[in-house]
Amino acid sequence: MVTHSTKPWKRAQRVGPALRSVVCEFLLRHLKDPRVGGVEVTGVDVSPDLRNAVIHYLLRDRDSDRDQIQSGLESAAPAMQKFVGETLRLRRVPKIKFQFDTSVEEAERIDALLDDMREEEEDSP
Repeated sequence: MVTHSTKPWKRAQRVGPALRSVVCEFLLRHLKDPRVGGVEVTGVDVSPDLRNAVIHYLLRDRDSDRDQIQSGLESAAPAMQKFVGETLRLRRVPKIKFQFDTSVEEAERIDALLDDMREEEEDSP
């Protein structure tokens, strides 16, 4: 008897960490594009049907040109997809897109706002 999972997203949740690992390996060992230096992968979101994957990344050097790095990553996506397909042996290799991870900047902005609020409370009588 064959049973089918009623939760197809579980596979996407399992593929995500494996995809992250393979993408990191590709960036470290196989990508020779000088535009894509200092990139750190922070997460991977895979669609439930495994057709699309969004790779979230940060820049180690905040002074780096984000647009240039994004362009370099996008131009490397087809080679990266091929590498992912060869490494993970998936029936369907997700189309890879890249998105800059703004969570660190948002956290810093919130910390600054909280610090300002604390200073205002200390200054008020």
